[in-house]
Parts: sequence; structure tokens; C-alpha cells
Amino acid sequence: MDMRRLETFCAVYEQHSFSRAGALLHLAQPTISSHISSLEKELETVLFDRCSRQVVPTLAAETLYAHARIIIEARKKATADIALLNGSVQGLLRLGGSTIPGHYILPGYMGSFQHRYPQVELQLEIGDSAHIENMVHSGALDIAVIGGRENISHLQYYRAAADELWLLAPSGSPLHPWKMNEAPGPDWPWIVREPGSGTRKAMRLVLEEMGISWNSLHIRATVSSTQAVLSCIQAGLGVSMVSSLAAAGPVGRGEVIQLPGENHRRTREFYAVINAQKAQFPATRAFLRHIIGEHGLVSANPG
Repeated sequence: MDMRRLETFCAVYEQHSFSRAGALLHLAQPTISSHISSLEKELETVLFDRCSRQVVPTLAAETLYAHARIIIEARKKATADIALLNGSVQGLLRLGGSTIPGHYILPGYMGSFQHRYPQVELQLEIGDSAHIENMVHSGALDIAVIGGRENISHLQYYRAAADELWLLAPSGSPLHPWKMNEAPGPDWPWIVREPGSGTRKAMRLVLEEMGISWNSLHIRATVSSTQAVLSCIQAGLGVSMVSSLAAAGPVGRGEVIQLPGENHRRTREFYAVINAQKAQFPATRAFLRHIIGEHGLVSANPG
């Protein structure tokens, strides 16, 4: 069984899309389709249902994926271990990041890591925290940095970075001026992230600390990216809590305003996460040390 076809198959299975798999592997969609068709002919079975809008794996695909992951991981480990004997860290490192770490934290670490370990090829997947966490759990990603954690079995979490959540409002805010120095209220018009977002989870915890129930919020809109939240605020749709890393530019340019006062800012943490059940390749261990620090590998797991 051709290794490239197996890797292509796993990418399609994990992404539920031929086009996204192609983008991830830097292959044209016809090449992806050809690899899958060749596998199906070799195995004399259908691997994906292509009738629906989303690519759906068949029972045969479920079986193949479990074995393919073991084969690919074994090959990677053999290559990495042999490279380590020669004193080098190399190979493909599959990184994941939830929205804020993926856009504002990981790229800087990737640049400095690549400078130190030029033989490592880096691949970055960005999604909400729940999606990225599940990809680490399934073995589709080697290591990730996320803004929320569900304490999933076999995952190991490390405190990686801290950030502030800023309460933002439109310039020329529809809120009464006397409210600007008050604690937020559930009757304010709120813009929130989608379920699964680490920012949403952090925002919910902050509001609950203030005695505000999430279910009592007057939610104007639910959106699936930080940029969409900022655009909605800028358009005057409502207020929201946004990472200072993402908010600093728009606030500095006067596109949105940060509400003043200690009531309107809270600290949140980001976590590096690995699958403790998996063999950790030298590149994974090196990247974890790189983002945490040699003496900072403090587990954030409960207990």
C-alpha cells in the first residue's frame, strides 16, 4: 500500500473534504481524487460517500483509518529516531491552534523554531478549541495551543501563555455614557463566539464571576471568528469580550473602543496540549520545550 495514498486518505478522512485535504498537503484536487480512487481499486471497496455536500467515510474507511494512523505514526517514529541518532531533529510537525493562538501566538514561535531546527517541516491547522483538541486526541495533530480545555482523557495540558479579554464597544457606542464605567449587564447587546470556542468559554466564566448567567444574555449575534466579532462591533451591532492580542490594532486605530475600568478586562490562559498516550517525536518534544521553556513544563491537568 503506497504511503502517499495512505497519508492522502487520512487527510481527507480528517478534513471531511477533498479540497481542504489538498490545501493541507499542498496537492491539487485531481491528485487527491486519484490517490483515493487508486486506494479504492486496490482494496476493492468504496471509502467515501461523495453524494452529500460533505465527504462522509464509509465503514471500510473507518477500519482503514485506524490502521493507517498506526502505520503512518510508526513510519514517522522510525524516521525521527534514526535522525535523532545522527543528532538532528527533523520530520513533519503537525501543529494546531485555536483562533487566537493560531493567528497571534504560534506564528512567532514557528519562525524562531524553524530557525533553530531548519529540517523540521511545520504544518498549522487553525480551528476552534474543541475541534483542535479533538484532532490532538485522534492523533491527527502532534501538539496544539488552545484557549480552552475539556480535560479529555489521555491529553496532557501545559500552561503556555496568558492574555487579557477586553470588553469592546462600537465607536460612538449605543450604550448610555453612564454605563461605560459600570460592570456589564445581561441587557447589553452581546456578540458571542460559536460553541466550541475557547474565547466563548472564557467569556462565559468571566460573566459568571460577575453574577451574570449566560442564558440571561441579550445575544444579538453568534459568529465563528474573532475577526467577525470585531467587524460586528465596528458595525454597531453590540459589545463583546475579545483577546487583547486581536483587539489592540482595532482599538489603536479607533475602529472600536475598549471600555475603561477593571470591570472590563480579565486575564485568560492558553494551553499547550499533547496526547500523552502517543509516542512523542523529538520534534514534538522540542517544540513543547520551545514554547513553554526548559524549566516551565508545569502541567495544567487537574489533580
